[in-house]
Amino acid sequence: MPADTVTLLDLGKRSLKSGNPKQARACFQRVLDAHRRFVERNPTDAMAHKCVAVTYACSGMASYGLGELDQARSDFQQSLNVFRVLEVRSGRRAEFRRGAAFAYHWLGKTSLKLGKLNHASEYFHLALEIRLTLVEREPKSVRMLSDVFTTYHCLGHTILRLGDMAEGRACFERELEICRRLAAQVPNNRRIQHELARAYNDVGTVNLKEGNTTEAWDCFRLAADIYRLKCSLFDAHSEEFDID
Repeated sequence: MPADTVTLLDLGKRSLKSGNPKQARACFQRVLDAHRRFVERNPTDAMAHKCVAVTYACSGMASYGLGELDQARSDFQQSLNVFRVLEVRSGRRAEFRRGAAFAYHWLGKTSLKLGKLNHASEYFHLALEIRLTLVEREPKSVRMLSDVFTTYHCLGHTILRLGDMAEGRACFERELEICRRLAAQVPNNRRIQHELARAYNDVGTVNLKEGNTTEAWDCFRLAADIYRLKCSLFDAHSEEFDID
């Protein structure tokens, strides 16, 4: 990847993290134009195609942040299309499978934002299927396990909105189980502590909906203790940008 596109991509990601999706998308569009031109000159270069797929995903996140959901969906679909081709050509190489799962996950988030709950559930299930397979290969990978609990979180909330309390609870309990394991594995990781607190909140929420008030407040207290002692409620969710 040329140095100027690396710089622009980094600037775009930093702009997105700092709350400036408009500037981020402008950066990503410039990078995307450069990468597509490079692919035209090097049509068999897998890494060149991967750069295109990653940049489409980044552009999709910027469009999502701007509330331009149709554009976001188009960008994530373009990213998915490239990753799926790369996956087939490479014999299901893990990094391309992870990229496809990332695109499915964000297509789910975009569908959820659009109120298309059944579509969102389908996309999250597709993302989860891939992510669970990747965890089987790397069972102690913080990155792969983080991908899984992130999708369980989104899927759980989608399923709750679809009215299936039992399956929603199962997703949140699985999310909590993975977060607790990771928190023990990397106890000083603020992001994991933040996600652990969020998982307790999720389990507390479903308990409250089911009328299990004591269990709900126990979970909420545990979440509050983690936020107070080990991280901040406002710690960034790095999964939002975890694609490379």
